[in-house]
Amino acid sequence: FVALNALDQKPIATARDAWRASPGRMEQFKESAGVAGRRIALFVSRLEADNGLDLLIRAAQALKDSRPELTVIIIGKGPAQQDLERLAGELGVADRVRFLGAIYDEEQLAPWFLAADMFVYPRNIGLSLLHAFGYGVPVITDDNIATQNPEIEALRDGDNGLLYKA
Repeated sequence: FVALNALDQKPIATARDAWRASPGRMEQFKESAGVAGRRIALFVSRLEADNGLDLLIRAAQALKDSRPELTVIIIGKGPAQQDLERLAGELGVADRVRFLGAIYDEEQLAPWFLAADMFVYPRNIGLSLLHAFGYGVPVITDDNIATQNPEIEALRDGDNGLLYKA
């Protein structure tokens, strides 16, 4: 018997269902957050260099012209934050890459997950994968399975997420 790493889905389900139970609540949230009509690529975790967030910011720059509706939302804090903010500015995508800081309350995280079109964790994904799946959000990460955390076992390329070549 193998017990895989897990994340308590009850708080996620409670917050998710509460948001979904109120018609129009998500639309109001998107309007007030300035993301109505936008495609959201979401990241939620510590801002560590090992997580490859520079790749996500570079992707936002590469897609700037072909996907003008794309907005990257980064929730978390950590030692790489200043470097990442500087990179977004240098690449001319500071208006498309938003750093929201740390959010720990599930009720406050829920609308971001529900608004997201994809959850992008460039490298080193762990329990965040299960968090995104709790909201039904597909996950994008790299295909170097040996460097991922054990939770990668839940991802099925082409089914509930996508793997890109590391």
